[in-house]
Amino acid sequence: MIRSENYTQQMNQVVLPYLQERRQNEGLKSKDGTLLYTSFFTADEPKGTVLLLHGFTENIEKFSEVIYSFLQLGYSVAALDMRGHGRSKRDPHLKAHYLTHVERFDDYLDDVEVVYDRWMKEAQRPFILFSHSMGGAVAALTLEKGKLLFDKAVLNSPMIAPSTGGVPAAVGQAICLGAGAIGRKRKRIFLAGPYTGEEKFEDSCASGLERFNWYNEIRKSRPEFQNSAPTYQWTYESMGVTRRILKKGEPEKVQIPVLIFQASDDNTVEAAPQVAFASALPKGKLIRIENARHEIYRSGDEAVDAWWKDLISFVENDE
Repeated sequence: MIRSENYTQQMNQVVLPYLQERRQNEGLKSKDGTLLYTSFFTADEPKGTVLLLHGFTENIEKFSEVIYSFLQLGYSVAALDMRGHGRSKRDPHLKAHYLTHVERFDDYLDDVEVVYDRWMKEAQRPFILFSHSMGGAVAALTLEKGKLLFDKAVLNSPMIAPSTGGVPAAVGQAICLGAGAIGRKRKRIFLAGPYTGEEKFEDSCASGLERFNWYNEIRKSRPEFQNSAPTYQWTYESMGVTRRILKKGEPEKVQIPVLIFQASDDNTVEAAPQVAFASALPKGKLIRIENARHEIYRSGDEAVDAWWKDLISFVENDE
């Protein structure tokens, strides 16, 4: 594992060159023609393959340490920049590059199928679905859909329900519908602001300063990584996932082992729906990581070590 001490030096001089040597990039067209930026990282002696789904306003590069660690463990990794994120195609009607938009949440599911068909079908089994936050909602719906075959799944701080600041989801959706009705579905929701490059560690989703600083410098220099605010339509769609994921009978369809990580200091997604989802899964397990904000993988060494210990045990052992 990478340590916090001399973190930037380790990432830039060891991790990134290592990833580049084992990386293949390819643009893939999704079902509606959207061009997706995808990558496949090949482990030296693959003993399995991970499909990685990042969270809201994220991208592949933010997970460089995670991908490196999976490769060190012997797992190849397939990943994509979700549509509207990073180097994947954005809606051409958006007026600002920092906006994050999706017409249908199911568009994300369609994109995962395209990536799976390209990179996973001939890869080494077992297949592990690894996801974070928004990617966790995509993962949950993908598993419930049952079309893609995975052997295990890890949902890290999954967005089973986004935090709404006390506003009932139905009220939030009604506001977003109203905005859409007057032609504002691609506009920035009033609660969010544009990217300024001035994010402070104290206000971030990371609890490890060194990990925060490393990616923050990259993000400030790369406009394509500067998503920051959702549109009304993205917000409407995200508020609708909870009912779908937790609908009676849907979690029960998922027959593979699923590990859910919950962060102790998470104010981005709701905790209770994560517990409800884990409890409804036939082979679900929830582990709470202490001293961690929403982005557990960007915590301090102690929390990251605890997280990886449980993750490796789950992935490597029979459940």
